[in-house]
Amino acid sequence: LFSLLISHVSQIFVELHGNNRSASNEALCLEILSMLRRCFSQQSEVRTCLYQGLLDVFVDNPKLQVPILELLVNHLKMYCASDLSELPPILYANCLKEGPGGPVQVTEPVDVLLRSVILCYLKYQEDVGEDNECESVRKVFQLLKSLALSMCKLEPADVGLSKDVSTVSNSTVGSKSVAMATLVMKSCDVLMEFVYGVGEFSQQSSDQIVHLHTVRQEVGTMAQDQGTGVAGSKRTAGRVPQSLRPQAAPFQSCLSVQGTASLLKGIYNDTLPVRQPGLGVLRKSLQFCQYLLGTSCQQMNALVETGQCCGMQVTELSKLNKVFCVFGRAYFKQLELLSLPGSQPESSKGKSPGSLCVDGLAVVVQLACNADEEGRRDLLFPIVSSGDVAPDSVSEVSLYLIRKLQRLINGIISDPPEVLGLTIKDAISMATIILNLSHLLDEVEEVAEIIKWSHEVCKETKRDDINFCKGFLGLLFGLCQRYDQNIRMLRKICYNVRALIGDIDEEVEIQPKNNLSVITSRTVTPCCLTLVLHQLDLIVDDVEWFVSRLKVGSPESQPYSLNTTADTDLEGMFDSLCKERLTMIIHCFHELIQTAIAPGSIADHLVKLLIRLYGTFKELTKYVMCMLNTCGGEPDMAYMKMVELTGTHLNPQIYAFISYLQTVQVHAHEPQGGGQGKKGKGKPLAPSNIKKNTHKELVNIPKLIFAIEEYEKFLIKVGKKAKIDLMKTFKRSTARDFKINISTVTAKLAEEMDDE
Repeated sequence: LFSLLISHVSQIFVELHGNNRSASNEALCLEILSMLRRCFSQQSEVRTCLYQGLLDVFVDNPKLQVPILELLVNHLKMYCASDLSELPPILYANCLKEGPGGPVQVTEPVDVLLRSVILCYLKYQEDVGEDNECESVRKVFQLLKSLALSMCKLEPADVGLSKDVSTVSNSTVGSKSVAMATLVMKSCDVLMEFVYGVGEFSQQSSDQIVHLHTVRQEVGTMAQDQGTGVAGSKRTAGRVPQSLRPQAAPFQSCLSVQGTASLLKGIYNDTLPVRQPGLGVLRKSLQFCQYLLGTSCQQMNALVETGQCCGMQVTELSKLNKVFCVFGRAYFKQLELLSLPGSQPESSKGKSPGSLCVDGLAVVVQLACNADEEGRRDLLFPIVSSGDVAPDSVSEVSLYLIRKLQRLINGIISDPPEVLGLTIKDAISMATIILNLSHLLDEVEEVAEIIKWSHEVCKETKRDDINFCKGFLGLLFGLCQRYDQNIRMLRKICYNVRALIGDIDEEVEIQPKNNLSVITSRTVTPCCLTLVLHQLDLIVDDVEWFVSRLKVGSPESQPYSLNTTADTDLEGMFDSLCKERLTMIIHCFHELIQTAIAPGSIADHLVKLLIRLYGTFKELTKYVMCMLNTCGGEPDMAYMKMVELTGTHLNPQIYAFISYLQTVQVHAHEPQGGGQGKKGKGKPLAPSNIKKNTHKELVNIPKLIFAIEEYEKFLIKVGKKAKIDLMKTFKRSTARDFKINISTVTAKLAEEMDDE
């Protein structure tokens, strides 16, 4: 296909299978470049692809560097002012087109064009050197230098942005202003990269970078004000309702990923004395550091979610890891600066630098947790590597990071806060980072220390915050789950949940014991209760697997035989299952089914868990029945105690809980008062709504009753086989009596007739 294309579009003879075809191929490439000039008149999307593609060819083919650079620069000059000292030096108005009655369109992506020219020049300078530049390339340098100097002097009014102009983005004038401002901001981004590339943190280049960033910020702020109808007089701006004003989204930076990494590396890691005056200028600009950190977070999220950003592909794994290492090191250094005593961060718009660093560090840690051992070393070691810290393993680095984050969290939640520039939301994000890093620890004692610390935070921090409760209680559950300690803690939490929500019997009052301070009457439902049910869901999953493992047995033994060493281990598993896990689970559900949980998704989740639990009881009882058929004798004592506990702590309370749910739903469907008060109050629900609200109950409660009866059926069989009464603690309840009670129906009808 390529040969056919060449034969039609090229008049150059090319010997595809010869040995000496370098000159002819170079001539062919030059002719293709001349043909690509036709694409300069195509749509904006086509031009964007062209500029990015030419940049890729420039990097891969050194012989075509000068022709490509000349091609791009000649096209760029068409959109530059004849006198580059004019403001603006780029004719942004020529890059836009006003559609008939439609929005303003960008016909020339001059920001992408300028970015390609700058990156091509920097790549050429890196390969050839400044001393070996040809005359045409020197002219490119002068052009870009003049553009940068002029853009440093740009004012918002030079591009039609002013506080006196009352426009909104849905008008033609406002749309054009916002589009032009976007091009100006992206031009400032790529020019900052050019100034850094040729100046290497000299004081003059650092001053220019700060000036370009200031221009970017002023133009962006003005564009956002006009885009949301804020600019202009209050009288004019008030004509647009707040609900109808478009929300101003933050403008995306046009810096390359490598450029962002180089700037961050210089600001946070460079210690060369000759560069310190220039780097000091950048470090003093809080807004510029905030801009760089925010840009790095955006680029990292784009690489993770879409696989590409600003010309970098995820396939370049080595380059990607180096960039993420620089980002992670910068985030960690900034957080260390905040933890220093006496640090007073300046107030700024948008997310603070500390919050941006926490978000970025969370992404880096998540990537490290998903990588292999070598990838974890590549990502985590550079973050903490310094003269006094030399990590030997991933576990050591993880523990070092966890302890740093623990100190920051303690400073945030202290009263008054000891760490400024970070919020409770950042503390919650750091808790997630600690949970991820805990999976990389090797020593159980280290995890035990973190569990103890997280328990102290949950116990002593008195904060009525749902998100805080969810974050740190989730951290505690996640840590305990890994080392099988959460089931004991859950029993205490379930008791406190019942004490805070209330008992299904209103006359019963329960006093909380050893209550965690993060669990309050506001956070207990649905936040805490949802987390508890999720943990019970995971525990029931483990128990189901455990029971299936018991039923299958080891491959070397006969099913349900107790004559081999392997099955002796299974007997120990069975004893441990009944004594510890199932007993504790029964106590947890004993508290929850006596809790006054409102009908809804949480109650439905609880009922489904009870169905699964009784299904597990049934399978375990079938396993015991098979063992009795094979070996005879009596059931294990631990199993008999577990059965007794289900009869005393679960069955009666389940029937009471079902009656409670039915009663609450009936009262919810009845009129609340005589029709006075708020709109809709006092009116019964429509039949369709009643049917919708009771559908889940009609499905799940009969399933629960059936699961209980199936379990009891096999208990009776086991009892007959072993000649033991296993049903002595079980009592039949009226909740499972589904026959129609004539006297109750008659009394209800008589009551309704009296009301009429």
